[in-house]
Amino acid sequence: RSTLFPYTTLFRSLIGVLLLAFSILVFLSLKSYDSADIAFNISTPNSPAHNYIGITGAYIGFGLFLALGFAAYFVPLISFISSINKFRQKPSQNIYVKILGIVLLLCGGASLFALINMPSLKIFLLTSRFKAGGILGLFLAEQLKMYLEQTGAYIVTVTVFISGFLLCTEFSLSAFSSFIVRKFSKKDLIINRNVTRKIR
Repeated sequence: RSTLFPYTTLFRSLIGVLLLAFSILVFLSLKSYDSADIAFNISTPNSPAHNYIGITGAYIGFGLFLALGFAAYFVPLISFISSINKFRQKPSQNIYVKILGIVLLLCGGASLFALINMPSLKIFLLTSRFKAGGILGLFLAEQLKMYLEQTGAYIVTVTVFISGFLLCTEFSLSAFSSFIVRKFSKKDLIINRNVTRKIR
């Protein structure tokens, strides 16, 4: 076991590097997305592509924005958080729980952006526009509003989004609340000491 430990640590670090690289590539693809880079959007596309990651990045951005809208930015965010967890050598989460969390986060985020009715995201160059939640968000939001009305749709969407965030990022509410309590306790202790000294 002691012999395998360094290799396990090295492997997790390698996975962390790959996830970090992936998150940067996807983020730059989304950040620099230009619909005029895509050939079937326009007769004379940009040459070379304006996307920082080239034509590959242009199609990555197109596909993610088309499907998820602004929730596409959660893809590099999840990958970045996962890479940090790998570097910190945190125990691996159950893969099925991780996948469930990612699905819930993306579905909840996409439908939430669609419900908020943010300005439309221009995916195609000319007249076709998709809402901020993409195709997935638009579909889910319409279904939720049909059966639960606006208020119920918001409650379900926010619940799904938070659940997905907690599952896929391994964020612990109890650990976070304990951290906040410790911080305020230390601050109160310092204030009480200063007040005691002044009184003396």
